[in-house]
Amino acid sequence: MERLVIGMRYRGLVSLGLRRVKFGSSWAVLDDLFEWWWDEVGGKLKELDKNEWIISWIPMYEKKKKRRGFDQAEILAKKLEVKSGIRMVATLERVRMTKPQFGLKEKERRENLKNAFVVRENSKELVFGRKVLLIDDIWTTGSTMKEGAKVLKRIGVKEVWGVVVAG
Repeated sequence: MERLVIGMRYRGLVSLGLRRVKFGSSWAVLDDLFEWWWDEVGGKLKELDKNEWIISWIPMYEKKKKRRGFDQAEILAKKLEVKSGIRMVATLERVRMTKPQFGLKEKERRENLKNAFVVRENSKELVFGRKVLLIDDIWTTGSTMKEGAKVLKRIGVKEVWGVVVAG
């Protein structure tokens, strides 16, 4: 991963808001958080060449997404696509259920995510040789983002920027 873009610090209202989104489906909070986040990082991302970049996200395991009813990183990626004009592509698939990262030490987080992601077959030619903005909600140790970036780089993605709401 070549760069990390963090919009806000993960504390106070931002921390509370992200927990409400993840565990309480508070959509209005997600809209507000995104707008605050965009105010912080939008200028950096608006200048990117729309032909060179793709937006993607760190996906949830499909069963977990169905149970929760949404994937907050995917929603953030869609919002970013609308604001930036950069195309969004589902590049990664989480192929196995992982333990929640919360409470795990850095080494345990890395092990937990090992081989958890693959590149979707139908996206390989869309991202080969391109640059990817990889979206997630929170950066703690970076284990999730680094694993996703590693998988993308393996198939020929030129550059990966991690982009998170808070860290």
